Amino acid sequence: MISNASRRAFTNTSACVIGGVLQKGCGLWLLHITVSGMESIRPGMFGEWSVVLTLLGYAGALADFQFDLILLTEFSKEIIPPSKVLGNGIFIKLLLAFVACTGLMIFLPFTPYSFGMKIAVIFGSFSLFGGVFGVFRVYCQSKLESLFINVIQILCAFLLLIGFALLIAHHATLIAFAMVQVLTTIPGDIYIAFRVLKSVSPDFTPNLFLLRSFLSQTLIPGLGSVITIIAYRYDVILLSIFRSSQEVGMYAASFRLTEALSFIPGAVIKSIYPLLCRIKDPSEAYPILLRWMMIPGAAVLALFLSCGDAILSLMYGKEMMEAGEVIQWLGAAECIMFLSPLPFFILIASGKRKEFIISVCVFVFVNILSNSFLTPKYGVVFAAICTTLTELTAFMIGSIMLLKSSKYRLPRRTSSIFIGCIATLIVMKLLGGLHPLLRIVLCLGTYCIAQILTRGVNREDIRLLRMVLLRE
Repeated sequence: MISNASRRAFTNTSACVIGGVLQKGCGLWLLHITVSGMESIRPGMFGEWSVVLTLLGYAGALADFQFDLILLTEFSKEIIPPSKVLGNGIFIKLLLAFVACTGLMIFLPFTPYSFGMKIAVIFGSFSLFGGVFGVFRVYCQSKLESLFINVIQILCAFLLLIGFALLIAHHATLIAFAMVQVLTTIPGDIYIAFRVLKSVSPDFTPNLFLLRSFLSQTLIPGLGSVITIIAYRYDVILLSIFRSSQEVGMYAASFRLTEALSFIPGAVIKSIYPLLCRIKDPSEAYPILLRWMMIPGAAVLALFLSCGDAILSLMYGKEMMEAGEVIQWLGAAECIMFLSPLPFFILIASGKRKEFIISVCVFVFVNILSNSFLTPKYGVVFAAICTTLTELTAFMIGSIMLLKSSKYRLPRRTSSIFIGCIATLIVMKLLGGLHPLLRIVLCLGTYCIAQILTRGVNREDIRLLRMVLLRE
């Protein structure tokens, strides 16, 4: 039984990672044609599109409210019948989507953006109600069955890619892009829901105890999520108000490149979280997970520090290489982003919501304060520096709160990570005149070879992780 759980966890994680790679491949291709295509239609259009996505992200955070995480916990514990969780979960999702959409409609008239941007946001807001289908995706994740979900998401990403390519060829408006972004998600969501409904029928009978439990559990992490999204996109809003659309587009294009790698920690957390909810002290797994996330995180740091200009050149052309300093700072932020979510999810899995919300408030305050003073005056580079500072604060305060409330040791054998990172930077410094694509391949190859030679991950790590999570 344990062996079967181990295999399913491994398969689930592998499906999430491989699916994430393919989805991000489509996403990077989409980003490439979107940036170049929108700028060919009208200079600054990609910057406007980035603002539209930021406003929709604010509403999306309210519509999600970290409720998927609570559902994942309830499905994983298997205490309440899944039919009741599905039915009441769908009701709450509809309620959250209505509140988010209403709030967006009230807020939108007070923004200083153009009529076309506002209409694009309105059409894009229909996607908020599509979040109801997220309940069915969460049910599949709790059963460690992510393979077909990833297949559907890859097909939807490819469909979106085709749709955007056609819109760019016909010089479409922002409104058309928003409509296509919404429509391409519908077929996949319907298929996932249909598959789940074949085995589980939602019980829509209102259960006041269950609804009250759901709302009380999601209140603190939900507020934390909304506050976090507002803070993380605060720099884009400031840039859109005080700087030009071209600068917004430059920053957003760089941010989207580094953010593309966030699927790696996301895949690990989604796969491991149901197991964390089932063990007595989830903090026991923190040292192992932290060191495992340090390994790819350091690779990201080395990649963007040494090849940031090469990546920009390959994706957008040489005219975007002036954002080299921006992408280096954002690469450093992404490196820390591999680590910073871990203590927060472990705090939630451990039921320590007070420590969670304190941690969120601290790093959000740092983000808003630093951006308010630096971004309007100094522009995109300092916006990237503020993002790095925020991630570092989040990781430190989250770890401190976890250390105060749990007994765990810091990860050991981290020397291989620093050796690999330093060796990569030295090699790339000596061979910096190569073709951009060759530089990127050489950078990642050097880091991987260094990890193999220094035994970055060994059988003992795998044995310890299985012992902690599966109680072997």
